[in-house]
Amino acid sequence: MTKEAKALTIIAILILVILAIILVVNKKIFVTNFKDQSTVKIGAILPLTGSLSWYGQSQRQGIELAVEDANRNNNGRKISIVFEDNQSNPKEAVNAAIKLTTIDGVNVIFSAFTNLSSAIEPIATKSHTVLIYQSTDNSIAARSSYAFKDYADIMAAGKELGKAVQREKINSLGLVYGISDKDQLFFQGLKSAWEPNAIIPINDKKVDFQVNDFKTILLQLKDKQGIVIELLPAQMNIVLKQLEELDMLDKKVFLLEGLVGDINNNPTSQDVIKKTAAISSWLSLDQNNPQVTEFINRLTARYHSDPTPFSIYFYDDVLLLAELSKKCNPSAIDSDLSECLVSGLRQTDNYQGIGGVINFSQQNSNNRKIDILKFINNNWVNY
Repeated sequence: MTKEAKALTIIAILILVILAIILVVNKKIFVTNFKDQSTVKIGAILPLTGSLSWYGQSQRQGIELAVEDANRNNNGRKISIVFEDNQSNPKEAVNAAIKLTTIDGVNVIFSAFTNLSSAIEPIATKSHTVLIYQSTDNSIAARSSYAFKDYADIMAAGKELGKAVQREKINSLGLVYGISDKDQLFFQGLKSAWEPNAIIPINDKKVDFQVNDFKTILLQLKDKQGIVIELLPAQMNIVLKQLEELDMLDKKVFLLEGLVGDINNNPTSQDVIKKTAAISSWLSLDQNNPQVTEFINRLTARYHSDPTPFSIYFYDDVLLLAELSKKCNPSAIDSDLSECLVSGLRQTDNYQGIGGVINFSQQNSNNRKIDILKFINNNWVNY
């Protein structure tokens, strides 16, 4: 081989090495241009382990059933799913979002909880990836054209509990709640139920999400007729336990989403709820809807666990995406498909899911209905 031929060979090898490095470093380019465009790929970043795992496991079950149903009945693109465990930690959620957008090349991310969803929103927005999240916070959807909220509204939940406070004829109230903007919206909703026509004195106590001892706070509320608790489930369990320890079960107790698994599965909390005939907000489901009944039966038979609204909401979202994908150009590249789904979601104003009507046309937020329940005769009943 001549010197010129050797030189050309070396140059060719160097060019191939450089191209390989570029493709490895910029994985997004590789995924975007060469993946199968006949599939809508969803990445679900859920708390499958950690303090919020009860939610994540329930959400996963609904998604799995929905993907099966979508692929069995859909004449358009297939739906695929990749699950990532955020371990109930925002840092892990961010790592998962980077992986899903740069390596897996997903079109859509599912997420839940305000702190976890807020952490990954910038990544989804920058990569033009649809983000559908379950949280009471509308602000994430309001600041990004790629983010869509499918959950109850925190102010509405506060207002409905406020109506229950009025109905119980509570004349003095203690409130234990968080320090975030979302928690403040709950407080505003609570008061809006009776203002300006009535005045109910409120002694409100803000606490950080890391607080795990509430006795000092509760003792300051000992003279109040009712106590409203709007905290994380683990904190609610502590408050309920300490109410009993402080001999304060004469109070009327009001809870935000007091039916979550962490509370339902805690014997002490259930005992306090029973003794105080507690009242709670909860996510509304039409139990007379045969589709809801069928879903509950299917999920219970497969997973041997009780279905939740969280699983049903994501089930609805998957089937909505499958329906919208039929309207997207079959030959669309990845970015065009994402933009098509965004456009379709923004125009969705009357999609009938089994969990209720979905309407994203108002600032990308669908506000699910809320029920108020009261614990009577060992069971939660509509109030």
